[in-house]
Amino acid sequence: MPICSLAALIISSDKPSLEEIAKKMEDKQTTLDESLALFDKGVKKSSECLKVLNETKGKAELLIKELDGMTKTELNLNEN
Repeated sequence: MPICSLAALIISSDKPSLEEIAKKMEDKQTTLDESLALFDKGVKKSSECLKVLNETKGKAELLIKELDGMTKTELNLNEN
């Protein structure tokens, strides 16, 4: 499974989603206490998503560097 797909799966698998949290917060029937609890969940969820995305970005950057190094090595071998 591609790294980006894995990150998307991890982010989307947690319920409720950020979108659902936002919709509940916008509901006029939601009390202030409920809104604060939802806000807290949303902040935690956002933090988790950023963590996963940053880890995924780091892994992708390492793979790109490895590929770049292999390509340069292959080019040098072909020139000799």
